[in-house]
Amino acid sequence: MMMKETKAKTSLTLAETAVVISIFAIVIAATGSILFNTTRSGAKLVDKAKVLQDANWAIDFMINEARWGAGFEVSPVPFADYDAVTFQSDIDHNGITSIDPCVWYWRGFETTVVPITVYGDSAALYRGVDDTCDPDFEISLQTANANRQELFREVRDSSGVVRAGVVDNPVDSVTTDPFSIFEYDLTNQNFKVILTVEYPGQTNSQTQTLRASVTALNDIP
Repeated sequence: MMMKETKAKTSLTLAETAVVISIFAIVIAATGSILFNTTRSGAKLVDKAKVLQDANWAIDFMINEARWGAGFEVSPVPFADYDAVTFQSDIDHNGITSIDPCVWYWRGFETTVVPITVYGDSAALYRGVDDTCDPDFEISLQTANANRQELFREVRDSSGVVRAGVVDNPVDSVTTDPFSIFEYDLTNQNFKVILTVEYPGQTNSQTQTLRASVTALNDIP
């Protein structure tokens, strides 16, 4: 007796099709989430690397110029409450002379006394020059502020909110006072920069403290 051959099932039912589509949707959603998180993490790592690269560049610039400096004044009056330093810059490396300009480095701030003066954003570092080296520090810094350049620029998002930049340095464990960005030791003519920067992390902002120092070659007591 001959048996009928049955045809193999080649089509899917509506229910089976729905299951397959659901599975594909889940896989695509999971893959997209992974790619999104990976891209976001990668972007934050790039931001962090850029912030630290810029901060290191700023420190190297200041240290190299301070090596040829003289007459250092760290946060001179009336700027004792702010992070600032000024010194005469031996720009031609032939020994300090009366015609060498005075350089200022400072973290941006706004004075609290009238007339209120803005010296930049507190999340950024600046450099300015006073060609005449005015003995009045306020006038000298105002001159430097007029031609200031950003050594370390704060990073802002599309809304203008600071995402990374200079933040307060850690506290000294001995004196319990916060470190200043700039320090100078008259005994050994050592100029030091301690710079803490904040950058976007995986879940919140993170900080890192960078340090460098140099012995000034032309210091004048």
